Amino acid sequence: MIPNKKQLSIELSKINEVEHKNVSLEQYQTDLKTAVDFLYFSYENGGIYNKTVADLGCGNGILGIGAKLLGAKTVDFYDIDQKAVDVCRENLLNLKIKSDVYRSDFFDITKNYDTIISNPPFGIRTSFDPVLFIEKIKTLSSNFFIILPENKRTLEISERQGTLLHKLGDISIPAFASGHKKEIFKVPVVIVYSIKI
Repeated sequence: MIPNKKQLSIELSKINEVEHKNVSLEQYQTDLKTAVDFLYFSYENGGIYNKTVADLGCGNGILGIGAKLLGAKTVDFYDIDQKAVDVCRENLLNLKIKSDVYRSDFFDITKNYDTIISNPPFGIRTSFDPVLFIEKIKTLSSNFFIILPENKRTLEISERQGTLLHKLGDISIPAFASGHKKEIFKVPVVIVYSIKI
């Protein structure tokens, strides 16, 4: 049975976070509300149910676990950080979900999927390039849903890449680096997506 938003929130609230986040990788936990809204949008647009899905930059696995709970046929999890891979595996074990978790840079992935989901770095503290990321994703799947900051650059990228945009609201990012003055940062985000199912 497919969980409703409240049921999905309850299940996803059980998963552990990655402790001692790596600032250089822009690691932060996708907050529960953003994750549920993102997942339901992806689900309602045909990107999850009975699909093979990859969660790129999975962190603790919140998006991929949610996709599995929403009826994905399979979900593969990828992250470059070993701590994230370990926490993701632990969360899958605790929820009795069988999936593969890989320590890998997403640019090294060659396997094709029905759908890619991701909340990648925003490029604030890293050299992450969303254009190269989207171009790589297009080699893996024609269907994808990505969380990116709502700004002029994302709009320009979406227009150039021929993708669609959906306003998601504000993502809550807890302060995790020394020097952060606020406890929670609110960043307006959108879903950059493509559906060719």
